[in-house]
Amino acid sequence: SKDRTGILHYIGKVPEMGDDKIWYGLELTSGTMGQNDGSIKGKRYFQANGKRGMFIPESKLRRRLNRKDKERRKSYVEISNQVKQLQKDYAGEDAAILYPS
Repeated sequence: SKDRTGILHYIGKVPEMGDDKIWYGLELTSGTMGQNDGSIKGKRYFQANGKRGMFIPESKLRRRLNRKDKERRKSYVEISNQVKQLQKDYAGEDAAILYPS
């Protein structure tokens, strides 16, 4: 599978794909060629220039992380490490880590 990026334009069923799954219609970016222009067998689901459109199942879809996502993950890791260090400092190395549910 190729790592391609695109803009999400459609979420829903596409009977022309031959099943009842939810499909994601993408317009590929960065000059990448797709499979269609946003239509399948004459039915238009979204508009993509040229052959820059494609439909993929959810299992193949990944969200591209942006700067804010990366900052949140970094912040979570930093806070988690601080909590672990505080537990060691105040409860000792062998203390069980308990998180409220």
